[in-house]
Amino acid sequence: MSRRSCPAVALLVASLIAASFVQGADRPELYQFAPPYPGYLPPFASDVKAPILQIEAIETLYLHVDEQGLVHQLTADSTGHSGLVKYVEDYLCSIEFVPALFRGQEVSSILPVEVRLRAGDGRPRFEFPIDSAGSPGDGRLYFATFPLNDITLPGVVRFPSYYGTPYQDTLNEMYPYLLMVVDLDSSGQYVDSRMLASTFPMFERQLLTALLWSEFKSATVKGKTTASAMYLLVSFFGSVAYPTTIWPPVSSDTANLLDRLRIRTFANRVGLLTPALPKRYPHDTYPLGANHSFRRDTVVAFIVIDTSGHARVLSCDPTHRELRLAVREAVHNSRFYPALDFEGKPQKFKGSAVYEFNGTPNVRIRYHWLK
Repeated sequence: MSRRSCPAVALLVASLIAASFVQGADRPELYQFAPPYPGYLPPFASDVKAPILQIEAIETLYLHVDEQGLVHQLTADSTGHSGLVKYVEDYLCSIEFVPALFRGQEVSSILPVEVRLRAGDGRPRFEFPIDSAGSPGDGRLYFATFPLNDITLPGVVRFPSYYGTPYQDTLNEMYPYLLMVVDLDSSGQYVDSRMLASTFPMFERQLLTALLWSEFKSATVKGKTTASAMYLLVSFFGSVAYPTTIWPPVSSDTANLLDRLRIRTFANRVGLLTPALPKRYPHDTYPLGANHSFRRDTVVAFIVIDTSGHARVLSCDPTHRELRLAVREAVHNSRFYPALDFEGKPQKFKGSAVYEFNGTPNVRIRYHWLK
């Protein structure tokens, strides 16, 4: 990872007021660690010229925040977009954060921040694990914060084969699922479980039995294991073969993304139960048919998926008109399982997808939120 030291920056009075207002409020924490969050977000400004982009750039940067909430260092993956990092680093370093807490004490921490910059647009979008109001985002960045701060969350190491008979017409139906809470001791051994939600009651007993033959890892806090509890979501997708193989899949084939996502764990009820998921198999290609293009290009589209699983393009990289139309066709004709909250209610969902045209009748698709 590349490292950059942040210069000392004068703090805005407004940020001090905002930080003092939210400091005493309840804040989300896990294992006595509460991540930092911005006390105030000033309008974006940069003395560096915006990078020239052909496609939208999406990067995760890591802010090293001290006990006072000041950013003293910024790190980025070595494969990241250096122009984007230079463009936003002074702004990110100028933000005052409400510092992290561990066991009630202010501590230094590392905070992941996702930055998006569209081609031809000088206004970057920032996503923090916790926003300036003290509320977590979609959970993806929030949970990623803990391993960066020496806290490993509980999870599944191995889940045995199980049987299921999901509806054959799952392209038109919502997939069945079971949501459980699993208690683990400090060595990761199964202690107890309870069913929280089920849309597939005929297979509840089988899954509860499968827990006895599963392997888990318990939470680790600052190098010490601890007893823990986690949410376990088992989804029954129609594109998965039953009885299933042992999870996680050993194949490197990524065509059936849903085989990997049929087992998911959560440390708490932050964000969504599940994001929007593509129904098409294989999920990573779309056939353009007679209207295919022999052009070669990569296009990033920001799409919205409604509660019925229909999608539309909100914005698209500038490119040849033929490819823009092809992207809109692919998005319009795609169908998704809608995102769900922890109550099982469908939610509107937004995210970026990459469409790769390689001169063949098929376009390759990568969903950023599922990488």
